[in-house]
Amino acid sequence: MIVSTQLKVGTLVLYNGKPHRVATVMHRTPGNLRGFVQAKLVNIENGSNQEVRFATDDKLERAILDEHKLQFSYKAGDTYYVTYVPSDSGHAISGTVIIAGGVWTYPGQQHNLGQTIYFRTVDIFDDADNIDFREEFSNDNQNWTLMSKGHETRVRK
Repeated sequence: MIVSTQLKVGTLVLYNGKPHRVATVMHRTPGNLRGFVQAKLVNIENGSNQEVRFATDDKLERAILDEHKLQFSYKAGDTYYVTYVPSDSGHAISGTVIIAGGVWTYPGQQHNLGQTIYFRTVDIFDDADNIDFREEFSNDNQNWTLMSKGHETRVRK
């Protein structure tokens, strides 16, 4: 949680359950009245913005987002194929993100000492707040061994 007086331009917060970026922020104390923080918040999902006033003791939840650069490759039916562009050029992993409805598959492969190891992460979006995931590996890209699996639920306040 972050107190409204600690907001800075560029901070990502959850406001009304949606991720927003702080575009402007100003702490005001008009005369002998109580101070407040006035901020312009930009909704990351749709780009809309709004001016919001917070009391100096209001708390906001930080929005924690993972950012990945993807490049569109092609579409086949209802499935989109995009290529993952790694941010760390020193550890490039070949792969594609295959999006088929609510199932996102991140396949990849790694070459080590003449051997190719295939791996994939499969994310299944049950709804906007629930994801089931599993990580698997294979020596032949056909028979997969489960390494880990789990479920993530976004907690809304």
